[in-house]
Amino acid sequence: MGLENFIVQVNNRCSRQEFASIIDNVRKAGGEIVAQLPDQSTLIITIESSLKKQIEAMPPVELVGGIQIQPKPLRRIQVRQRSTQ
Repeated sequence: MGLENFIVQVNNRCSRQEFASIIDNVRKAGGEIVAQLPDQSTLIITIESSLKKQIEAMPPVELVGGIQIQPKPLRRIQVRQRSTQ
């Protein structure tokens, strides 16, 4: 199984220590924190899909759902310079 992105919703009664322990467990499992919302209620993580159940089993976690993050292609813009003679 490969790496997948997941959104992790944490309940509003979660303390800072519990939130930090979730982050530590993700990192110990070889995962990566992609984004953390400022109100400490949501994380976007990258982990092996087999570890999803381990994260779901943590008491402060309410929801773990798979998401897809795809970069948007950049448009190439050509700029012409005027000669100043």
